[in-house]
Amino acid sequence: MKTVSVSFYGLKAKKDDAQVKALLAEVNQWTPIQVDEFLAKNDVGILRGKTVDEAVELIQRFHRVGIIGGIDGLDNPGYYSKQFEKFYENEGRFRITWNWAAAIFNWLWLLFRGLWAKWILYSLVVTVGSSRCL
Repeated sequence: MKTVSVSFYGLKAKKDDAQVKALLAEVNQWTPIQVDEFLAKNDVGILRGKTVDEAVELIQRFHRVGIIGGIDGLDNPGYYSKQFEKFYENEGRFRITWNWAAAIFNWLWLLFRGLWAKWILYSLVVTVGSSRCL
């Protein structure tokens, strides 16, 4: 069974929140003193050795108390942290965003993001579309 690490961001901003402290104490099996010491020194917490299901459940629990989390493997956690904050500020509803790289260099962007199937589909549509114009 695959295990992952879960990261939580912005903990110092919630260092006085009783729900956050209780959740950290429960998840890590810490005493209140250990929780206070951790929050005084750290803004990011990492829990290792969790199954994917456990990681998702932990992220949901931390989100309920206002903490943003992510499963390991993100290339740029700071960027994604800001993006998730925007999502949560909008109460989980869809929010229109714009990506200049994807708009200008669309087929290259698809390749670099590893979206091979979409790249093939895009290439076919462009090829068929351009051949009909001739």
